[in-house]
Amino acid sequence: QQVSQILTRCGVAEYTQEAETNHQLFEYAMRVKWRKQEVGILGKVKPSLLKDFGIKQELFFADIDTSLLFNAAN
Repeated sequence: QQVSQILTRCGVAEYTQEAETNHQLFEYAMRVKWRKQEVGILGKVKPSLLKDFGIKQELFFADIDTSLLFNAAN
């Protein structure tokens, strides 16, 4: 929901979401696209990766192309 709010505030109102099923970092993920450009990817980080870093709780991560958002906001 937070990512959706960020996109809306930057003027990216009509975006699409595509499931990412085979990503090296995420157990499950979603790619976000706007006007055929990828805005970012977000999802749940794989437990095996968390274990490597000594993290004992679930972690969700979003990688967002901020330059695209800044251009959309202008």
